[in-house]
Amino acid sequence: MAPNSNTNSPKNLRPQRLKPQSICNDDGTTEVGALTKREIVTKILKPFVKQFSAETDGKYIHVAPAGTTGVHSAHIRSIWRGGHMKTKLIGALACLSLSAFAANAQDAKTVVQNAMKAMGGTNLKTLEFSGSGSRADQLKDGNTPGPRVLVKSYVYDVDYSLPASRVEAVAIQGIPPMQTIGEEGHGLQYVNASGSEWFAWDVGGLPGLRVPARPKDWLEIAFPPSVKKPGDPIRQPDGDGLQSHSEMDRVEQIWLTPHGFLIGAMKASDTSVSQQTIKGEKFQVVSWTGPNKQKITGYIGPDNMVAKVETMVDHWMYGDEHVVRTYDYYEYRDGIQFPAHMVETITTPALTGEKALGLELYVTSVKPNITTVDFSIPQGVKETPAAPPATVMTQKLGDGLYYLAGQNDCSLAVELKDYVVLVEGPLNDARSLALIAEVKKLIPNKPIRYVVNTHPHVDHTGGVRTFAAIGATIVTQQANVPFIEALLKTPHTIIPDTLQKTPNAKGEVEGVQESREITDGTRKIEIYHMKGNLHSSAMLMTYLPKEKILTEGDPWTPGMVNVKATDKPYQRCCDAQNIYDNVKRLNLDVKTIAPIHGRVDTWEHLLVYLGMPPEGASESKQSGGR
Repeated sequence: MAPNSNTNSPKNLRPQRLKPQSICNDDGTTEVGALTKREIVTKILKPFVKQFSAETDGKYIHVAPAGTTGVHSAHIRSIWRGGHMKTKLIGALACLSLSAFAANAQDAKTVVQNAMKAMGGTNLKTLEFSGSGSRADQLKDGNTPGPRVLVKSYVYDVDYSLPASRVEAVAIQGIPPMQTIGEEGHGLQYVNASGSEWFAWDVGGLPGLRVPARPKDWLEIAFPPSVKKPGDPIRQPDGDGLQSHSEMDRVEQIWLTPHGFLIGAMKASDTSVSQQTIKGEKFQVVSWTGPNKQKITGYIGPDNMVAKVETMVDHWMYGDEHVVRTYDYYEYRDGIQFPAHMVETITTPALTGEKALGLELYVTSVKPNITTVDFSIPQGVKETPAAPPATVMTQKLGDGLYYLAGQNDCSLAVELKDYVVLVEGPLNDARSLALIAEVKKLIPNKPIRYVVNTHPHVDHTGGVRTFAAIGATIVTQQANVPFIEALLKTPHTIIPDTLQKTPNAKGEVEGVQESREITDGTRKIEIYHMKGNLHSSAMLMTYLPKEKILTEGDPWTPGMVNVKATDKPYQRCCDAQNIYDNVKRLNLDVKTIAPIHGRVDTWEHLLVYLGMPPEGASESKQSGGR
């Protein structure tokens, strides 16, 4: 039992004797031999030194669990012989540890119950809150965050008993070149973890492999019969394998909400509490183990409101992410206390400062115990098979030249005399391992020495760690070098990837300021900085002068963007005009474009996309006019 912290009277500071458990009776005493007082503490309690502070007065061992103000005591039967004490401990050492932790757990549940009562959540089963704010967008370069995205509306519905959630958001991109500029982008995401199999699904859109950008003989995800049209709920909206984290990520978000944290703490079997003073204010710090086996920790202030919740989650590129949700300006709304303002930060070695700022939301409406939201799993989602393994679909473009497609991002493998250059290591560890296996099959006995990274966005950079693990050099635009280096040093302990399992890997990072050549004397790869690109200021493209093939990552996605007559060039995602400008600036003779997104296409089709006349016709017209 903890002494009253509001008084300093000797009576209240006197150690209180812990009530013995059933195993702590005289029959369970253990002979430990003749020990001094110091030896009792330092030898017998040695396994618990980090968990307890302890001292003895010959009659009691006074033990305080680390981080608490409570003092627990274990009785000692002692006889003094020659300056030593022959000691029997009641109930053996396990009793001491068990008793102290049981009292701590009881204190934790009381703290949580008090907070739940103060926040009006005692009988809370479901909840809806909504508001508006902003969220992060893609990086401008590895060191610079992009413009914030306006979140026009954000509605979060949750059923804590299932658990399940629904998130509907309407967002407006901040500036060009995104296709949605001036328009509203709508997202609707669900998760239901009520059964042994968890389901995450989106409403709106179709899988990435079922679009006109893919040749008809390439792999498609088999749709269940209940999926009839775009917009029907589907389990894999972004292509094979890209939703592998969605279930866990979305369930974790449920327990990061203020009331969700308390409900989870009440259900958990390992809930603990300690005290911490932050900037002069005392907090009850409650922790319990979340569904991803990581601790979820909440900070409960003197007003019994949840001020902050934090945990660690896995990200395929950023690794072990420290996710923190802060809550302030609590208001009484429809029977419960709820914050009017919340801020999320996601921090890793590669995400620091402004880059770590995630969703910031200003809450305008709170509705407890809603009954109007349907969290049931649609039949089409139940029928959709789980994501297949990473797939690589190969298209030969020439001798020793292979376009490696599949999923959402493609790569280009270029064979040189003694090694291979790969343009783009996208997505994640699984995708990179599949690419490595395919390259070994196509180009045996030659290592991948260089991987060219077009720009630092997640889908283009998520697989570079795997190539560093096999000793490849990552080539990126100079502004991205610190970012890529930080990614290679980022811990991936929650779900270890290949690099995490290869501690002695010797992969390096090389920066390109404006241009770089890689050649074996016969074949040459030219690497250029795409100056003035609005999608990323640190964008690279590659050019094979002999084959006249250009590879770019994002500015143009052949077959995947519908061009409108009213579109301006920069509105056609993602700054395709910049390809033309840089090709002409560098005087490159491009005939074919092998993009990271979409399909292999022609230079002439890019001109059509940009609303320009064919270059042959233009030159002929100019010649005829002379």
